[in-house]
Amino acid sequence: MAGITYTDLVRATNKLAAGLARNSEQVGARAARLEEEAQDTSRVAEVISAIRVDPSTVGECRDLVAALLGWTGAMNAYAAASATTARSAEAAQEQARRTHEAFQEAFRRSPVDRDELSQVKRSWLTQE
Repeated sequence: MAGITYTDLVRATNKLAAGLARNSEQVGARAARLEEEAQDTSRVAEVISAIRVDPSTVGECRDLVAALLGWTGAMNAYAAASATTARSAEAAQEQARRTHEAFQEAFRRSPVDRDELSQVKRSWLTQE
């Protein structure tokens, strides 16, 4: 991590948190849509059962409903985990801000030429 700057760290954690939050919302929306499909399929199964359609067809509809609801549960769990990870990324960003922002501010206010500073050997900055 020696090659990463504070600005890069903040940018990366922002991007990560935003991407994870967006992913969580998208997966949650798809899970909701899948649950609607399961409910519709369940209604269809009830209707075709009432009109005495082949019991194996009704059974297949009900099996499909069970599978759809299983996928919905898995997708909701994934969305929740993704939201938790997004919150962790936001916490990492806050930690970076708390621990490194003062250094970044001092660096910004410093009259030292940035190009010259980047040429300094790191070993020269270490204490003996």
